[in-house]
Amino acid sequence: MDIIEAVRRITVSTCQRETCFQDYIATLMNARTRVVINGGVEVDVYGNDIAIEIKVNPRIYDGIGQALTYKRLLGIREVWLIHIFTYRADAQQWCKELGKILSGLGIDYAVITPSHKCINNE
Repeated sequence: MDIIEAVRRITVSTCQRETCFQDYIATLMNARTRVVINGGVEVDVYGNDIAIEIKVNPRIYDGIGQALTYKRLLGIREVWLIHIFTYRADAQQWCKELGKILSGLGIDYAVITPSHKCINNE
């Protein structure tokens, strides 16, 4: 399964902890979790040259450094940052702001709340 379909399947009720979401997405994508690359960079979910950084109830900047490291330092072709909120949050506004921050970096993103999902500001 591809990353977009995996993101569409996630619901906030699926898990409460970051590691649970990592395991769930990895299972859907036939990928591995918590993979250490280059002797010290841990990738939350990795497979088929796709790296995914997942943050639960994050601040707007959470996970950006890791995602940028996957893209620029490790040279991973496709990098995703997924922010998941277990409480009610304004996903559309969050997606807009995250899109501004990530613009031009080549990092895809998704925001998931109990009532809404946003993938690359769509």
